[in-house]
Order: sequence, then structure tokens, then C-alpha cells
Amino acid sequence: MRGDESAGWDSEKRHNRGHLLGALLGGSNEDPRNFVTTHQFANSPVMRHCELQVQQAVRHGDTVRLRVTPHYHSDSDTILVGFTLEAHSENGFKFHAYSKDPKERRANRAQGGTLNSVTILNVPKCS
Repeated sequence: MRGDESAGWDSEKRHNRGHLLGALLGGSNEDPRNFVTTHQFANSPVMRHCELQVQQAVRHGDTVRLRVTPHYHSDSDTILVGFTLEAHSENGFKFHAYSKDPKERRANRAQGGTLNSVTILNVPKCS
């Protein structure tokens, strides 16, 4: 599947063909049901920020149950409004909040995760 085959995809708008379940977490790079059209910023760095946290927990022996729910304005929309990630584990996995400020991201990591659910808006960039 090519990026320009994803519903709603437009390279001029800096769209990405984003995974619902990221490839680094075992998500398919072939199954079109695993792809949504996202803005570049929502896909990376924001979605990637969350996926890397899950990957790190799994690498340290945790079993994380992850659910990703895309949200659309209507059934006919091809570009999502955003998506929600929910994660739970026996070891108490929690997401660290994303911030565009690297110092704030480090502080969030240091204090430990506080969120079981994160909603990522599909926007071109963080304001």
C-alpha cells in the first residue's frame, strides 16, 4: 500500500500514513485497516512518543494491553479528528505526557507516568 492510497492522504498538507498500532509494537505495514491519515506532527513526534513508552515497558518485561481508537467527525470522513490510546498492565503502566519542550518532557519522565489514556488531536503542529 502506498501512502497516496490512504483515504484522505495529501502530501501537500504534510499528511502521514499513520499506524493505529505502530510497526515498532508489531502493527502491520501491509494491512490497510491499520492505517489512518494523520498530520505529520500528530504521527511523529506525538504518537511516536507514546509508542516508545509502551515499547520500553515491554522490553523491560511488562505486558501492556493497548487499545487505539480513532475518532472521526462523521462516518464519511477520511481524516480523523484524533485518536485515543488506552494502556494497562499488571505492573501499572502509565503514559508520560507529551510536551514540545524537551525540558518539560524530561521532567515528565522523571516524575513517572500518570495517564492510562491519552487523546492525540490530529493537528498540523502544537501551538
